[in-house]
Amino acid sequence: MPESSGESRLSLQLVQESAEDLYEEAPFGYLSSQAIDGQILQINQTLCRWTGYRADEVTGVRRFGDLLSPAGRIVHATRHIPLLQTAGAADGIALELVRTDGSRLPVLMNSVVRHASDGTPLLTRTALFDATAYRRYEAQLIDARDRAERSEVETRRALAAAEAANLAKVRFFAAMNHEFRTPISIITGFADLLVEAAEQKRVVPTADWTRDIAHAAAHLLELLEDTTRYAQLDELKQRLDLHTASLHGAARAGLFRAAAMIERAQVTARLEEGDEVFATLDKELAAEAVSCSLRDFAYRAGPGAELRLRYFDAPARIEVSCSTLLLSEEMRASVGVPLDAPAVLHRGLQGAGVNITIAARIAVLHGGKLSLTLDERGGASLVLFFAAS
Repeated sequence: MPESSGESRLSLQLVQESAEDLYEEAPFGYLSSQAIDGQILQINQTLCRWTGYRADEVTGVRRFGDLLSPAGRIVHATRHIPLLQTAGAADGIALELVRTDGSRLPVLMNSVVRHASDGTPLLTRTALFDATAYRRYEAQLIDARDRAERSEVETRRALAAAEAANLAKVRFFAAMNHEFRTPISIITGFADLLVEAAEQKRVVPTADWTRDIAHAAAHLLELLEDTTRYAQLDELKQRLDLHTASLHGAARAGLFRAAAMIERAQVTARLEEGDEVFATLDKELAAEAVSCSLRDFAYRAGPGAELRLRYFDAPARIEVSCSTLLLSEEMRASVGVPLDAPAVLHRGLQGAGVNITIAARIAVLHGGKLSLTLDERGGASLVLFFAAS
């Protein structure tokens, strides 16, 4: 049944608002100030609720800048006021109001100046819109952008690291292939000769050939152990178990581990006794660093050479030295270069300093370093520094 005209007029009266209600309860804050930056003349209830002020605490007492944060006052003085003076209006300026409880409310502000007939500014009307949601969304966008940029940088680094690791792996396997062929060729060559001699019933120096086969097999096994140690370098940090331990004990254990290689290389090694020195060590890894250093020097020293093993305090360190080391000028210049350097293809696996690389990594994990010095007389000294206990 259609409404009567009387009922329609009643409905319109119910939804009609007074100008005062429209101003006081607007969905945005509103204030007017004298001239351009004078005292506040009027403020609506919406803005009072947002800030916590009563109207009588603001009107005729405060200026608009008094309601702003320090950063907001700077924007008001350097951007808002100049725009009002030159253009008579300012739109979309981001500011922060300071509430009576000290909290802050982000707002977007639009202002317009009302002028007298002679152009004199009478008052400034300002509308303020709650920008909390906008600011939150803006922060989320900035955070998302930052995460994307960090992810891009990390991706580039990961790709670069993967490419470097792949190149190092290619070079490593090329060197490994070159170095492994020598003992394998010796073993297969003498084995073929022995088979041929047996078939032809010829007398051959079986003992000498068998000894050469055994030496080549032992060399091959050492190469395999060295490559395995090198491949496990990245796992050393997880294995690290630091305790206060004796440098003498670590040096003696390293000498014992390298004994077979020292004997096969026909060199001698001597541990010089001294006062007990303690350091913060992983005993197993420290012994391995000493063993790697001794094996590398034994391989390069030549038959009849003597290796000296000493330990010192302040700083805590173990030194491996040799009076003679068989190194070409090129080898002497590149002995400390990492295994993934281009020179590795010209040096072979043993010449690439695999054991020195392992010893250096172990020293760094202990908070120390490896120092390698080659003297003019052909000798060398390798020092493993450890953190003092």
